[in-house]
Amino acid sequence: MHREMGQPSLADSLLPQTLGRNERLERIDEVVDWERLGQLVSEGRPIYPPIMMIKALLLQQWYNLSDPQMEESLADRISFRRETRNNRQVIVVTHNPNIVVHGDAEFVLSLKASKSQTVIACQGGLQERRVRDEICEVMEGGREAFQDRYRRLSMRGNQSS
Repeated sequence: MHREMGQPSLADSLLPQTLGRNERLERIDEVVDWERLGQLVSEGRPIYPPIMMIKALLLQQWYNLSDPQMEESLADRISFRRETRNNRQVIVVTHNPNIVVHGDAEFVLSLKASKSQTVIACQGGLQERRVRDEICEVMEGGREAFQDRYRRLSMRGNQSS
């Protein structure tokens, strides 16, 4: 199970709709056939999906960013993350709630041991209450991680107003 393209993450749903919007990038998305462009440049097995790399390189050129600046922008600028994130996937196994919560996990799978088998205790996205409750209950520091996240997101929202 994965999030469909365009489906908002928990962070997106908590932020104002206008935050992170970039009309220039939205217009470009309407005009460019990213899938076709990705097919033209993909050969072998790239570390990152070709479309993500093309978009990142174009953003770097359009905004005159060095490599370190581009890395920082992909991590910090909401519009850049929205432009490139639908094309990446990272699978992480962890007991650290900060990785799950602050990393804006799109899908959480909580497992538990039952007799000699591993069973799914809970699964879904951070926007689902039962998943947040599971993280708070099972992961030490989960509640604090969510409190830090909400505090950080509300500060970011207030700065852009």
